[in-house]
Amino acid sequence: MDENRPRPVERVEELKVGVMWNCDDAQALYAQGVVLHDLGRDDEAIPMLERAIMLEPDTPKFRFSLAKSYEAVGDFHGAANNFLSAYQIDRAYTDAINGYMRVIPKFLALQSKKSEVGQA
Repeated sequence: MDENRPRPVERVEELKVGVMWNCDDAQALYAQGVVLHDLGRDDEAIPMLERAIMLEPDTPKFRFSLAKSYEAVGDFHGAANNFLSAYQIDRAYTDAINGYMRVIPKFLALQSKKSEVGQA
């Protein structure tokens, strides 16, 4: 590992400072969300990515990254919606449709369990 390269935690803190001053900078919010996701801090990543999407709703990589964070926290409905949205914005974004196909069975299984509990 390059000794001069900042550790991810240092990058998050640097990004937080930048985002505080650029709260309307979609790219800065996205960058912070991605780093937080990479650190497994998806509960913190989600609001950053949601804000980035509010600012730039037609940027598929924002929706794709939000979908990955939703999937990581077990929100398969949110994940499916955002994977599909990313794909609808850019039909060449095959990772997005692959993500959608991956989470749909998880979403349906969860819905099935909820139905069974409601019937019991």
